[in-house]
Amino acid sequence: MIIGNKQKFALDIRLFFKDDNSIYFQSSLWIGGRQISGGNDEVVLFQLICDLEAAISFNGKRSFDTLDELDADYFYPNFLDAVFMEDSNHKYYSISQEEKWINAHIDVPPITNFGFMWLIDGYQKSTVITHDDKIGTCRDFLPKGYIDNVLVELKKNVNIWLKNNEVPPISVSVGSSELIGDKKRFATEIALGMPYEGRLAGKFCYWVNGVKFGDFTFTWVNEIKEELLQIIKNTNSRAKNALFSYNAHDLYYNFSHTVFMGDKFHPCWEKSLEELWEKSDITPNIIPQFDGVTVVSVDNENKSKVVAYDFDKSLVECIIERGQVDKILTDTILVIENWEKSTRGTKKKN
Repeated sequence: MIIGNKQKFALDIRLFFKDDNSIYFQSSLWIGGRQISGGNDEVVLFQLICDLEAAISFNGKRSFDTLDELDADYFYPNFLDAVFMEDSNHKYYSISQEEKWINAHIDVPPITNFGFMWLIDGYQKSTVITHDDKIGTCRDFLPKGYIDNVLVELKKNVNIWLKNNEVPPISVSVGSSELIGDKKRFATEIALGMPYEGRLAGKFCYWVNGVKFGDFTFTWVNEIKEELLQIIKNTNSRAKNALFSYNAHDLYYNFSHTVFMGDKFHPCWEKSLEELWEKSDITPNIIPQFDGVTVVSVDNENKSKVVAYDFDKSLVECIIERGQVDKILTDTILVIENWEKSTRGTKKKN
């Protein structure tokens, strides 16, 4: 089971029973498409709750002007001496106490069993820094709040698994699919199943110019609906004249370097902040079926341009009437909500 997106931040989880009838937890950590830890450590599931609650409690308290400016190569030794060793003579000791650098440290065994992980929030993006004695220190950039969302989702699942004292199903029966929109231009495809412990099973993907984006495999439809609800909140925030004027390649290149990578030296950096380019990302990022997928929608006065990218496919582009993207996404949400109403009170287990 995967929570998150391996190209950003994800946990690949394995749950199993042992002789003491307790549920045990193993996870592999993925950041930026790299597997950071191998998932060999085993932990009794209930021990995760306190560590997750502690990590989540610092959401909104991880902005550090000085800490974010430290070069990756010098980050670990400075943090080690100033914070962990509390060396009062260290040049960063006073500022580390004042800014509460310790809040940046993410410590959730066995997720962070590889070494050390820190999270620093900026205006639009978060910086995640990892250190392993074998590979050194690495710095990656993620959407602000993404890691906390993954940890919250994990905590929610842990509570369900502990309540039921069972390992979640690998699959739940899913019915026939429904296409919303025109797959030769822009569409969603969704298949809906029966509820499992208050959540609906299903499958979901995008179609752009006749090409499918997202693995049409088992997932939880409730999470899809929540992602789409967040996306359509930006309906009136996608008029990006600078972005719309680019061809598909240049649009994706400039968008990914400014929004995803947070490259402050990119010539479009100031424009990306001014026009809030991040609101043009319509990828349901929390859904693991969209690992490696980016779908961007930008508007001009009359048209919408949708550009989609997958590691396994080339860039795909389509031009449709302005407003059609959000209409299709809204119609998809209505389909899910109607199915939720029709299955309310129904409870099915594998």
